[in-house]
Amino acid sequence: MLSFRIFLRLNFYLTFIAFFILSSCNEKNSLRKEVSLPKYSSANLDSINTQSFLENPISMVANDSFLVVSNFKTDTLFRVFSQPKCKYLGWFGREGKGPHEFLMATPNGVRFYRNQVQVDDLKKIYYLKLPEGSIHNNFTIKESFSKPSNLLPFNQIFRLDKEYICGVNASRIAQQSIDTLNIDTYEVGSFVDYPDFGLKVPEIDRRAVYTFRYDVKPDRSMFALVYRFFPLLRIVDKKGNILHVSYITGLPEQIEFKDLGTRNGNLLYGVQYYDYIRVTNQHIYVLYRPRKGKKVSERRFESMPIGQQEVHIFKWNGQPVARMKLKKGTLAFAPSSDDRYLYCTNMNSIDKIYRYDLKKMINP
Repeated sequence: MLSFRIFLRLNFYLTFIAFFILSSCNEKNSLRKEVSLPKYSSANLDSINTQSFLENPISMVANDSFLVVSNFKTDTLFRVFSQPKCKYLGWFGREGKGPHEFLMATPNGVRFYRNQVQVDDLKKIYYLKLPEGSIHNNFTIKESFSKPSNLLPFNQIFRLDKEYICGVNASRIAQQSIDTLNIDTYEVGSFVDYPDFGLKVPEIDRRAVYTFRYDVKPDRSMFALVYRFFPLLRIVDKKGNILHVSYITGLPEQIEFKDLGTRNGNLLYGVQYYDYIRVTNQHIYVLYRPRKGKKVSERRFESMPIGQQEVHIFKWNGQPVARMKLKKGTLAFAPSSDDRYLYCTNMNSIDKIYRYDLKKMINP
């Protein structure tokens, strides 16, 4: 009789544990919500004369004081404009090995950290203080860190806090998406799980299949990630916990991936969605650049446009608030820190920055 009671209790506990595990799995999956983009909105557009040529403006960042444009096809790497008036202040950074020069700066590693500008060079990360007034390469290096060899190449770098730097080594096989570097101990780790679409992705190809761009909230409390081959926005906290997952509906459907090995699969034929992101403390701005892979010769693929560029704007809870077709195609953009303006570059207008007034769109 006693053994039967023990059996009943054991069966109850096992049932409870199984129910808890299933509930946890369902709760995790329930974070993914399908969201529909709102109707198109329009914004007033004007242009600002840069007083300086921008021949390949592939990255922009803005804070309360500066708008910095990466311009890597000229002898000066970064052009600086004031905020909010967008007055040209000057430039900093040259390519080279001498003082105030960078060996091979990367555009997606130029960010603001507090009141400093982060520049990601080939093997080092710099934190610079820009002067007030005119800027003619007269910055001050406040901090610099060498990258460990086991993280090279280390791109999409962000300073999370005093202790950690985050980034992505696309060639590194890792169980999670974002790599971390402890500045004090040089310990390497990773966090933020890959999305779960039920796809059988070879481990070596995960970072290619789940290619993403991300940005960190200026207050450093959250990240936002968007994906090239999936219409997906994921919002995580600084510890890597998934907070919100938005699957954007109404966009071109992705092809069926029969084999996701990037060397001999059909990933290159896939639809491409998001490949650029900037955030403020209030909103997430994503560049929707719809493209699809096409085989143009036996050994060559090209990514072909299949629609007009758009900017999709979300709140930090994953809900979309605005959708805007860009009147001028862009390589890069940056919202002002107060969400009043969206600054854009254009390859065909090397002496202008275009500015959309968002007041009526998201700040009515």
